[in-house]
Amino acid sequence: MLLGFCILSFSFTFSVKAQEFRQSAKHVFWKNQEGGTEKEIDFGRGVAAKILGKYPIFKDEVKVNYVSQIGTGISAQLGPELRYYFGILDTEDINAYAAPGG
Repeated sequence: MLLGFCILSFSFTFSVKAQEFRQSAKHVFWKNQEGGTEKEIDFGRGVAAKILGKYPIFKDEVKVNYVSQIGTGISAQLGPELRYYFGILDTEDINAYAAPGG
């Protein structure tokens, strides 16, 4: 019975935290929409700069071009509003990042 209570308590706490996160993310999303595309691009550049300050870009041109070609092909379906940039980070860490504004 105690185990059941602990699981129920954990799932409730997790559910509340997830809901709080979704509300916060929704607020940030709509707040950034108010400024339009230029604000989104500026914000994304700042995020990208922080990521690139921590991890350098991978130097293998063949692999970087391959990833860029795939990303460009996918982003071409989204419309011409934003120009997207793609790269591979030179790190052993498992990661994937996407910044607003392309």
